[in-house]
Amino acid sequence: MSAFLDPRKNLLILGKLVCIAVTIFVGVFAFYHFTDQKGKDAINKLGVLKQAIPWEDRADTMTRLLIDRNKNKISKAILDISHPTGKEPILDKYTVSKLNNSILVEIMVDWKGGFLGSNYKTKVSWEFTEQEHKSTKVIFDTAPTRISQRNSETLNDYFRTKIYPVLISDMRT
Repeated sequence: MSAFLDPRKNLLILGKLVCIAVTIFVGVFAFYHFTDQKGKDAINKLGVLKQAIPWEDRADTMTRLLIDRNKNKISKAILDISHPTGKEPILDKYTVSKLNNSILVEIMVDWKGGFLGSNYKTKVSWEFTEQEHKSTKVIFDTAPTRISQRNSETLNDYFRTKIYPVLISDMRT
């Protein structure tokens, strides 16, 4: 009987392969849990251990990637909706925070407006879970004109119908 057909040798080889696979899995999993956010982002981008990585960690990474790729579009949409006469929106900064089973994103947009082209800031808060978009609202605004209720609802709808579906789709691929 050839060595290939010998069940004892095949079991021995299979056992070694399982040990190697488990060692690699445990190594990557341990690396993931003891690394900083940049290391987690690298693993998330590769899609390695997708099912083992907590949803909040994947959402954190994918949210930052989505904002970085679309910062001009997002800042323009925030300004166009909240202050339609404003000009030159710039996404100044943003933060992504993991809460209990949800993600909170705060986006600060700098822009110009008024007769003299004065500088203003508008800060938006966006919260979502794996199952749903929860809310988007303006939490800080230096403009002298208030944002209308209708524009606030439109901003919430924009994130619910345009941004959230793209993020969830990106997380599934």
